[in-house]
Amino acid sequence: MENISKAKKSKDTRGPKGLKFKSIRTQLIVIFTILLVIAISTLTIISLQKSTSLITTITKEAVLLLANDAAKIINGRIDLQEQTLSTIALSGEMESMDLEIQIPYMQKQLPHTGFLDMAVVLPDGTANYASGNTANLGDRDYVKRAFQGEQVVSDPLVSKVTNEVVLMYANPIKVDNEIVAVLIGRRDGNTLSDITDDTGYGVSGYGYIIDGAGTIIAHPNRDFVFNQRNLIEESKTDENYKSIAILFEKALMEKKGIDAYTLDGKELYAAYAPIEGTNWIFFITGDKAEILKDIPLIVSFMLVSGLVVLILSAVAVFFIGNSLSKPIILASDHAKKLADLDVSVITPKNFLERNDELGILASSFKTMGDNLKDIIREISSSSEMVGAASQELSATSQESATAAEEVTKTVEEIAKGASEQAINTESGSTKVSDLGNCIEKNKELMDRLNSASENVNTLVNEGLLDIENLAKITETSNEGIKEIHEVILKTND
Repeated sequence: MENISKAKKSKDTRGPKGLKFKSIRTQLIVIFTILLVIAISTLTIISLQKSTSLITTITKEAVLLLANDAAKIINGRIDLQEQTLSTIALSGEMESMDLEIQIPYMQKQLPHTGFLDMAVVLPDGTANYASGNTANLGDRDYVKRAFQGEQVVSDPLVSKVTNEVVLMYANPIKVDNEIVAVLIGRRDGNTLSDITDDTGYGVSGYGYIIDGAGTIIAHPNRDFVFNQRNLIEESKTDENYKSIAILFEKALMEKKGIDAYTLDGKELYAAYAPIEGTNWIFFITGDKAEILKDIPLIVSFMLVSGLVVLILSAVAVFFIGNSLSKPIILASDHAKKLADLDVSVITPKNFLERNDELGILASSFKTMGDNLKDIIREISSSSEMVGAASQELSATSQESATAAEEVTKTVEEIAKGASEQAINTESGSTKVSDLGNCIEKNKELMDRLNSASENVNTLVNEGLLDIENLAKITETSNEGIKEIHEVILKTND
């Protein structure tokens, strides 16, 4: 009974790390909610990391693809201009090597080519322009390479004729498969910048080109081109260009890729790709925040989605926990009544019909209740038997007391007779016969006393047997109560 009392007092259910709950329902809801928070938070964090990494990679690849496509477009336009010059160089008029024929022909073709001017450069370096000007260009690298049989486009340079930044195209003129002269075409040096002006990522992005030495030859800021700025060299004296100088050096070495750099305090991304047929590298830039602008949106969306899923899951856990705990709570109430020896409680039929552990528990409760009823009936029956035996024992004891009283009286009478014999010796003979009668009567009384004592012993033995049976029944009852107590403890666990 002491254990049952302790079980009644222990109503708290311990949760993780010593937390106490007043009900299994609360424990289930709290534990599953914590697990959901951990699981959803972990999945959200992992998803955010993976999504951010994936979006960054995809965006970088997209920017790099833009750079590569833009480089191909620039290369295509350069090829078109080279083909235009090559077509003119292959004409019979140019192969005639007669300036009186060549110059009028160049003047005629010039408006259709997009070139500012064209000229025939003779082996001695003299350039005869369609405009009538002449210049010595024998020292120009693009002229030397053209005389070696290459189709050449120069880096932007300052023209000896116009003193402006120009872009020179050169194509060999062959007669009988021998190079006899070079046809050159001059274009505005900002032509490349006009092409790159159409490129860039986002609103603030832009495109530009550097040559093999790192000199800027196309840029939205035309002064960069006119002044032929080389940021690799300038970075040696200006820390502001240190990051972009590293980018240029890497691009000149690797030719293709994407990297982050800082310029004027801004974080930028630049994708770069080579322009085929030249030593130029095209760059397309974009503000880092603008390029990765989708990441904050994805982060916000996933956080909100995770929160919504968490709330919905918590609500689902509440209802599921309530559904799971309800039969357990009913089973607990049932166990409490059994612990209080209330055998009138009836196990619900829907519990008994369940096929899960709760159904087994309900069947156990029913069996326990039935056994408890049997024990109580046996205890009641044994108590009645003990009462009857006690009454018999009491009656026997009363008879023994009566017999003892009679013996006492007899002894007193004997003593009285002996006294009278001592006082009156003379009447002894007369009293002998009376004494014999008294002795005979005393013997009879002693026989009755012995008989009564035997009856008392018999009743005492029967009473002891009844008490022993009662003790066994009581022990059985205690074992039943102990089993009930253990079931209650298991239920609480």
